[in-house]
Amino acid sequence: MILNVLYFKGLWKVPFMASNTADEKFHILNGETIKVPFLKSFYVYHSYASLDDFKVLKLRYERVVGDDGKPLQFSMYLLLPHDTYGLQDMVEKFNLDPKLLAPKSLNNHLRKVKLSRVSIPKMKFSYDVDAMELLEEKGLTLPFTEGEADFSKMVYSHLESNNVFIGTMLHKSCIEVNEEGTKATSATSLRFEIEAECDSDSSPPPLPTFDADHPFMFMIVE
Repeated sequence: MILNVLYFKGLWKVPFMASNTADEKFHILNGETIKVPFLKSFYVYHSYASLDDFKVLKLRYERVVGDDGKPLQFSMYLLLPHDTYGLQDMVEKFNLDPKLLAPKSLNNHLRKVKLSRVSIPKMKFSYDVDAMELLEEKGLTLPFTEGEADFSKMVYSHLESNNVFIGTMLHKSCIEVNEEGTKATSATSLRFEIEAECDSDSSPPPLPTFDADHPFMFMIVE
């Protein structure tokens, strides 16, 4: 068995305040809504862009030091379709032109701006995939075939046939997204807004928001 496990837990460079975390509605693809805890920040600066079909938000993690002593800068890119149920169309667009997903391409559109509100679901989940099946689809079958695989120079067997082959190859990822890597706390946050009438010609444009209250895509990139 070959097992590859990836666990990632980073500290936000600009953390979310636990006191702002609150349950709100999240729209799922079948048309229903569920209540989930949302991380919230108000009036913060982040790298952001609003494109034709989706918004992009880049959230940086604190730098960490790699095994070689060099600093590593991880970031999370969140891609939120404008259409509440537009995730599949957005993914198909990326499948047709994968270059659109390249961090370098996304960074060309991003600008550091002040957002009046950032709201993303608090998440903790795992995902596993049968990597052997993926490799077999690409044509690599010999290592997984009993009686034909040859690992005689890697694995010693006391059996004459030395019948060693790969029976299982799994990949598993565990992702946790929370306020700052600490335990969640339950609290209620109240925001008071004052509306004032003013001359429309002198009023500044409204600040952008990023409310991930419907299915989106994210990437963690170094």
